[in-house]
Amino acid sequence: MTREIVYDGRAARVTLDQAKVREIEDYYDRCAVEGANEHQIEESQKAVAHIDAIIGDPDRLHAVAEDFINHYETRVAEGATVAGKAMFVCSNRKIAYAFYQIIVGMRPEWAEKKVCPDGVQLTEKEKKELKPIEKIKLIMTRNKDDEPELYEMLGTKDDRKEFDRQFKNVKSNFKIAIVVDMWLTGFDVPALDTIYIDKPIQQHTLIQTRLTVIPSLTASVIV
Repeated sequence: MTREIVYDGRAARVTLDQAKVREIEDYYDRCAVEGANEHQIEESQKAVAHIDAIIGDPDRLHAVAEDFINHYETRVAEGATVAGKAMFVCSNRKIAYAFYQIIVGMRPEWAEKKVCPDGVQLTEKEKKELKPIEKIKLIMTRNKDDEPELYEMLGTKDDRKEFDRQFKNVKSNFKIAIVVDMWLTGFDVPALDTIYIDKPIQQHTLIQTRLTVIPSLTASVIV
C-alpha cells in the first residue's frame, strides 16, 4: 500500500566555489537522463565520488547535524511524532559514521544505554522483551576494514536482528537509526513517521520504505 508523504525540503548551506557548483549541477543533469551505457556508469561513479566528498564536508555535516537535532527535538516536544522513531539516510558508510560521531558529540546522552526513555511505564512482559540500548544507532553490516570501535559498534548478525526488534518496539529506548542502504526496502515499522534523506536520489536508488503511517519526509540538500 502506498501512503501519502509530506515532503519538507531542508537545506544545509555550504560555501562552494563556482566550479563545484557547476559540477553538482552537471551531476544532477546526468541523473535526469534515462538509460546508461558502460561509459556513463563509469562516469556516474566518478561523479558520485565527487558529490560524496562535498556531502561529507565536516562543516556541512555539523550544519546538518544541528538542523536535524533541532527539527527532531521540536517534533518530539510538540507531539508531532508517534513515538519519536526516525531514520536518517546517509550517502555512504564513511559519511554515516562521521555523522553519527558528530551527533553523539552534540548529544552524548543519546549514546547511553537504557531499557526505555525516562518516564515510560513497562509491563512485566515488556521488561523481559526490552534490552538496554542507545537512543541512536548506526545500522550497517560490518566490514573487515572497519576501525575497531566501528566494527564493535555495528555488532554481529544476531546483534542486528536484536536492533531490528528494538527499533520496531514503540517503548524501546532506540529511537533514531542512521543508515545507508539497510532497512530501506521492505522494512516495516508502524511507528516510524520521519525519514531524513541526505543522499542523492535517482531512478536506481529510489527508496521504497514500507510505512503504515503517514510520514513526514525531510530531505537535507546541498544548495
